[in-house]
Amino acid sequence: MLARVGARAFFAILAWAWLGTAAAAGGAWRLAPERWDRPRDAAYVASLAPVRAAVRAWEAAGPGATLVLRYPGGEAGLLWASELRDWLVALGVEPEAVVLAPGAGGDALVLAVEGG
Repeated sequence: MLARVGARAFFAILAWAWLGTAAAAGGAWRLAPERWDRPRDAAYVASLAPVRAAVRAWEAAGPGATLVLRYPGGEAGLLWASELRDWLVALGVEPEAVVLAPGAGGDALVLAVEGG
């Protein structure tokens, strides 16, 4: 079990290193459905500019910050946000820091950082 935890931490650090150093300070980032509508793996999810920017802003915001995923209405939007949350957690974001919320307004998923 300890080996798994060590490997998970290693891969989380490696994946987030791929995210680059550019980050938007505050704000919200839109993830268009056409960017998501394709086969996904950790490298692809980590390469998405809105995901990179939102995670960097969340990290910079410090303890207590949340990464809010505002999703388009309906079951499809909730499933999309849930899958993105799962990817974020797999890549090293603390599960309790990711919050799902309806009301993206439009067909894109909106990532925003609050608090911190």
